[in-house]
Amino acid sequence: MPIVKTQQQAADAIGVSQPRFSVVAKKGSLDAAKVTVPGQKKKYWDTDKLIILWRENSDHMHFHRQDQIPKSEKKKAQPTDDEKQEVIQEAGVKLTMNYNTAKTLNEQYKAARSKLAYEKEVGEVINAAAAEKKGFEIARHVRDACLAIPDRCTPLIAALNDQFQIKKVMMEEIKNILENLSNAVKTL
Repeated sequence: MPIVKTQQQAADAIGVSQPRFSVVAKKGSLDAAKVTVPGQKKKYWDTDKLIILWRENSDHMHFHRQDQIPKSEKKKAQPTDDEKQEVIQEAGVKLTMNYNTAKTLNEQYKAARSKLAYEKEVGEVINAAAAEKKGFEIARHVRDACLAIPDRCTPLIAALNDQFQIKKVMMEEIKNILENLSNAVKTL
């Protein structure tokens, strides 16, 4: 029967904050975990009873993470050698890697990150999401312009009888659309 003296120690034993423990303790729902030590006037907390009462008391559980295990019950589970090897193989890391190889790999990673940061700073690298959005806007503009060709050219073509003049009107309209596209791409 482990006994603790303070609310902070009791809160640590069950894995909650001291303020949360204090709120629940003031309600009286944890009084059964208080014990008197022979020769002492002050009451202390029995951690075994406290853990049981904390779990049974449902009015405060919505403040407590359901998956959290009290600190007194936590045990650090170390992975077995087989589990370690499995994780290493899944990560694609060679098992023959030594300290120097790992250090070299780490330095290459840092160099690549620095290069990328520099290229982004000078404008050689751009944000993919922004580029995709701008590309979509340009494509939408081109589509709208192409779909508008009949509306703009029909009155002009209806008055013409010569196929070369019709071709000239159509080519002029398509040329305007492509020039607008070219100007839009330059702004990227």
